[in-house]
Amino acid sequence: EPAAGGNARFTLVRAAMPVEGNLEFYMDGRQIAAGPVATISTRDRSRLVLEPDDITLSLLKEMRTHAAMVATFPGEERGVEFRLDQFGAAWQAIEQSAKR
Repeated sequence: EPAAGGNARFTLVRAAMPVEGNLEFYMDGRQIAAGPVATISTRDRSRLVLEPDDITLSLLKEMRTHAAMVATFPGEERGVEFRLDQFGAAWQAIEQSAKR
């Protein structure tokens, strides 16, 4: 959802979603946030949802100043890289299409 809103939320969807351990976010090799998967997993375990809160909002602020973010799932050696330099344009496109 748009970063400017106070209702900012992240939803991560993927096959074989982990059910325990910590989800960690890194930018420029520095850990920005971490938290237990169990508290953000949906009941059907198909997605992880970071609800609007101080952690999510601070993560969004960090996203604006970095080119990439890596989410590391528990039990995996490599994380998933998100290219952040495209997020601003994507959010603007979503906002414009919602106005139509």
